[in-house]
Amino acid sequence: MIATLVATASAQITIDRTKRPAADPAPAAAFPPFSETVLPNGLKVFIVESTRQPTVTMRLVVKSGAIYDGKKTGLVSLMAELLDHGTTKRTGEQIAQEIDFIGADLSAGAGSDATFVVASGLTKHQAKILDLFTDVVFNPSFPAEELEKEKTKLYSNLQTEKKRPASLAAKMQGKVLYGEHPYGMSSTEETVKAITVDDLKAFHRANFLPNNASLAIVGDVKAAEILPLIRKAFGAWRKGKVPAMTLPQIPAINGVTIHLVDRPGSVQSNILVSQAGVPRNNADIPEMSVISATLGGGLSGRLMLNLRETHGWTYGASARGNYAKLAGSFAANTEVRNAVTDSAVAEILREMKRIRDEKIPEEELKVQRDYLAGNYLMSLENPNLTATRVQDIDLYGISKDYYKTYASRVSTLSAERAQQLAQKYLSPDNLAIVVVGVAKEIKPKLESLGKVILYDTDFKPLTGKALLDITDDQLYDNYIKAIGGKAASEKITSRTAEGTLKLSAGPQTFEGMYKQVDKAPNKRYLLLKTDAFTTEQRSDGTSASVSQGGQSLDLTGDQLKESLAEAAFNSEIRMKELGNKLSLMEKKTDEGKEVYVAEMTQSSGRKSLMYFDAKTFLAIKQTRTQQTPQGELEIATLYSDYRAVDGVMLPFKIVQNAGPATFDITVKSYQHNAATDDDLFKKK
Repeated sequence: MIATLVATASAQITIDRTKRPAADPAPAAAFPPFSETVLPNGLKVFIVESTRQPTVTMRLVVKSGAIYDGKKTGLVSLMAELLDHGTTKRTGEQIAQEIDFIGADLSAGAGSDATFVVASGLTKHQAKILDLFTDVVFNPSFPAEELEKEKTKLYSNLQTEKKRPASLAAKMQGKVLYGEHPYGMSSTEETVKAITVDDLKAFHRANFLPNNASLAIVGDVKAAEILPLIRKAFGAWRKGKVPAMTLPQIPAINGVTIHLVDRPGSVQSNILVSQAGVPRNNADIPEMSVISATLGGGLSGRLMLNLRETHGWTYGASARGNYAKLAGSFAANTEVRNAVTDSAVAEILREMKRIRDEKIPEEELKVQRDYLAGNYLMSLENPNLTATRVQDIDLYGISKDYYKTYASRVSTLSAERAQQLAQKYLSPDNLAIVVVGVAKEIKPKLESLGKVILYDTDFKPLTGKALLDITDDQLYDNYIKAIGGKAASEKITSRTAEGTLKLSAGPQTFEGMYKQVDKAPNKRYLLLKTDAFTTEQRSDGTSASVSQGGQSLDLTGDQLKESLAEAAFNSEIRMKELGNKLSLMEKKTDEGKEVYVAEMTQSSGRKSLMYFDAKTFLAIKQTRTQQTPQGELEIATLYSDYRAVDGVMLPFKIVQNAGPATFDITVKSYQHNAATDDDLFKKK
């Protein structure tokens, strides 16, 4: 009988499955309650009780971040990175082992406005977690060897960033939006090199003060039970005077200016359309997030629909606000091929104006409201994020009901109110547009959109073609003279180079030997040998192969064509014979040195950029891109320590960076015109 009643009732219900069911209204209060206690030393303690999981998260925020770097940009980030690398009680390895033993997590980091330390694990281990947590907060030793390791990593990262257009665009954006203010500063090898252990200790001593900090505890705890433990652990922490700081003024953005970073060889342009924004405590940020999402939030954003779906110019486009304590910014970004760079910028500007001039249709607005509200509600399951939000209220001075009302405010935004806010905060007439790409291809068209200021990849202003004070032929002639002249090179018919090799790939380093034998007109043998591997490359003028691990592979197609072209001996003086072409592109400053940059096109079709020292005319760098299964890889080869050998200038230092791998070769000797059996170049 029950089955019959259910079947009858079901038959009377008609469901239209072509329509998405309506979302439930957002709860009026969508944030867990928390308690606030201020210890006598000034430390604010926030506790969020939650029995959803048997875990506890502790997060300390010190209200001094990277804006305290001073002239040593990167100092605060390095200090935070080294907090858990050793204390006066434990080594970094001991800290890692003890954390791992109880299945917990411990980490530290720094942003522009604050430094944080966070630890989490099972509640039953809270005493041990608290012991380790307070040890790294109060007693960091900042071991000198650990600092050097982290600085080495930073040097590598900085070199990698120079090869990434997106990184160049982000750094340029910081400079044009914030000028000399710390928000616009970025680390360089010089600033990182200047940082010492004493600097880290001084920052920690001056800024890690209880009256300059807050502690949030989220998880399966009772405030009445854990507060006594917190008082005992942090009560003896002595308060102090927070260092005063005078900051430069943030420049105003007036009119539309295009800041073009010339990156010869780029096949795409990275675009950031930026404007000044509001600080983090602005009351309208929840509603503005809906407008940002409508303009550029994922697949349903207008920029994606326009630039990708309608025009097919890009894989992705987005827009978002970035809000810090003292200032903020708003930016739309995308990456397109060079030919449509100006068109893409124009479409971004059109979409920014449209969202100001026209009300957002209710259906479109609802999609973004529901997504943001739902996403926020799901994020409440993350205890670390909950701790962060509780502390953000204190750090940024935002309303205490900000997160309680966030979901309801987002989900009830009207089209009228959205347009009012777009007109208030979006300013398409006052923009700093950053573009990273090939200037000679995109600059003329960009000038129709606004004033274009040209920079090199070190962000130093250029004046374009006016800096080209020599011709293609003059550059080539000066280069040949620099290496010793054509006559000296023609006397050499073979060359053997031998030296040492150091390969760094992530945390691993391999050392071994390097040998290269070249013979006219187009034969080459290359040996790279370490305890871990042996690689041999051979080219006999008609075929080429690569051997490793006892296996040999014949090269075919484009790989064979490129290998044979690379093996051409004395290619420098045989440019026309080989069908190669050198085209001068610009004169610029690269890593502190004035250089000429020219595009080298080989007969195989491969293109690369050659960098020539503007004083000596010796080749100091070559860059090219290579397609791999993981995507496009940029390979940079640096040449230095030139010495004369039989009247020809040759580099005794060769460093090649290929993604995460670095080949560091030190040549010990060059030998010319030695008898060499042709069997060496044939496949074994």
